[in-house]
Amino acid sequence: MLIRIATERYGLRVFGNIDIEKLNDLPQKARVVANALMERGDARAYAMGRGMIIQLGGGR
Repeated sequence: MLIRIATERYGLRVFGNIDIEKLNDLPQKARVVANALMERGDARAYAMGRGMIIQLGGGR
């Protein structure tokens, strides 16, 4: 769900050279999307990416 929202909101600006279809499982896709949001997006994108990482169990 969050992956779809992220791609709709940020599209090519954040995911221009990322092909998540090549990744096998959902947690792996979510982690790549979250990292791209945090590295390339604005403050809202960063917050969304951080939330995804926390949901994956990687937050501290």
